[in-house]
Amino acid sequence: MQQLSDISFSFLATQTCTHCELPVTCGPVYVVNDLSILCGRCRMSAKDHYRNFAYEGLASTFLYPCKNWRNNCSVKLRWNDSLDHEYECNYVGCCTFLCSHPGAFFKGQRDLPRDEIRLVYVPDNLLEYLECVICRGYLNSSPVYIQSNGQNVCHRCIYANGNPPNCRRNDAYENFSQIFLFPCTYRNRGCKERLQFGKAVWNHESKCEYGPNLPQNSTFAERAELVRNSLRPQQDAHRLSSRQRQPQPAHVHSSNNNERSENSEPQDPVVRPKEKGLIRTHTGHIWATITPSKALFAPPDDDRPDVNQEILKSIAKKQVRQIRRADDIGQWDENGGKNWDNESVSTSTSYSYKTSGHSTPEPLDSSRRLYNPPDDYQRDYPTRPDSRESGYNTGLIGNGQLQGQYPILMPHHLSNGYDSPRRISSRDTSQRESVKGNGLLISELKLRQDLIKRTHSIKGDRDAHSPYKQNNNFDNIIEPNRHIR
Repeated sequence: MQQLSDISFSFLATQTCTHCELPVTCGPVYVVNDLSILCGRCRMSAKDHYRNFAYEGLASTFLYPCKNWRNNCSVKLRWNDSLDHEYECNYVGCCTFLCSHPGAFFKGQRDLPRDEIRLVYVPDNLLEYLECVICRGYLNSSPVYIQSNGQNVCHRCIYANGNPPNCRRNDAYENFSQIFLFPCTYRNRGCKERLQFGKAVWNHESKCEYGPNLPQNSTFAERAELVRNSLRPQQDAHRLSSRQRQPQPAHVHSSNNNERSENSEPQDPVVRPKEKGLIRTHTGHIWATITPSKALFAPPDDDRPDVNQEILKSIAKKQVRQIRRADDIGQWDENGGKNWDNESVSTSTSYSYKTSGHSTPEPLDSSRRLYNPPDDYQRDYPTRPDSRESGYNTGLIGNGQLQGQYPILMPHHLSNGYDSPRRISSRDTSQRESVKGNGLLISELKLRQDLIKRTHSIKGDRDAHSPYKQNNNFDNIIEPNRHIR
C-alpha cells in the first residue's frame, strides 16, 4: 500500500469550500460558476456536472486533519473519511454534560502552524487521471480548463486552438498542483525528469533531448511555438540552409547547376534517422523505435496515395477524351453550318450506317426482321399487303408501295416491338429532296384520312357532331399544294 504523507496546514488553509468555508477534505468536488469549488459536505448544493476528478486524484495522496483540530482532535484521516469521523467526533464544541471529554470545552483553540510546504511526486497510478482529453499530454502547466463531463484540456491545446467552448478555468487544480512534481511529457521515450508544475515543465519540454530536435541557434520562443503548433495540421516545414542558417522555402530552386548541386546536400544536418533498440523507462526496458525529428503529438505519416491526386488525374483524362472527340467531328462552314463533305461517320452496331460525301443517307440493310401484322389487322384491311420489308425501303399509299420512303407507323406497330429506322437530318438538303418530302407528307395525310374513314364506317354511323364529318373536304384543303408534286 502506498504510504501517505501529511498535508501542509499552511497549504490546506488555501483550499477551502466556497459554501461551508471548511478545508476540502472529502469529495466529490465540483467547480461552480465563480471558478471556486464545493466540497463533499456541500454536494447537495452542486449540480451533477463539472466534477473535478483531477483534483480528487491529487488530493487522495495526503492525510488530512479533522475539522475539529483546533479543539485538540489529533486524528489523521484519509480522503473521503472525514464525513464519517466528523459525525462521531468527540471534540465538537457543545455543552459539558454531552461531551465525552468535558475538559476539551474549556481549553483554548490552537492555531494552524506555519510549516514548510514540501513538494511531492505525482504517483504513477494517478497519471491517467491527469491527461488532456485532446492530446493525452499531462496537465503539468497552466492554464487548465475543465469540461462539463469532468475531463480537462491542457495548456498545449489552449495555446494551439484557443479557449475551448463551454469550459471553465480549473483554478482549484492549478493551485493544488503547485506542490507536485510532474514527469516530462516525453516520459515514454525515456526522459526521467520530474519538475514542478508550471513554467519549469514547459521550459524543459521545449529543450528535452527526447523531444523534436531543433537547430542550436533557435530561441526559446521558436521552440515553444513549435510545441504549440504541434496539434495543428502539419504543413510543409521550412528547410534550413547549411551556410546561412536562415529559413528558406522548400520550393525555391537555384538557377545555376553549381548552386543546385550545393543545395542537393541534406538541408538539416541536425535531423537524425529513426533509432531502434532497448529503451529504459519507468516500467522497465522496452523494444521500440524513436523518431527524434518528429514534432510533439504529430499525427502518423500516411503512405497511402492522395485521393485528390487520383481524382484530378481522372478529370484530366476525361478532358483529353473530350478534346479528341471534338477534333474528330469536323469544322463549321462559313454559313455557320456543319461541313459534312469531308466527314465519314461509322458505327459498329448492327444498325450501322455510313455517310461519305453526301448528306442523304443510304437505305439500311434489309436483313432486319420483317413485320407481320396481326390477324385482325389483315381482316379489317384486306387491301393491305401481307407483309413488308424494312420500313425505310418501302411505304404504302393506298394499295401500292412507294419505294425509298419512310414507313407509316400505326399504334399497333409500336406495341409489337417494331423498331423504327433512325432518321438522319442535314442542313444541306436540296430542293429536290424538299419537294419529295412534301409529297410524302401529303401521301401520309391522305392515308391517315382514309384509315380513319374506314375505321368509323365499320363501327357504325358517326355522330352528327363528330369532328370527322366536318373534315371530309380534305381534297379541297390540299388542292393549293398539288403543284409541288
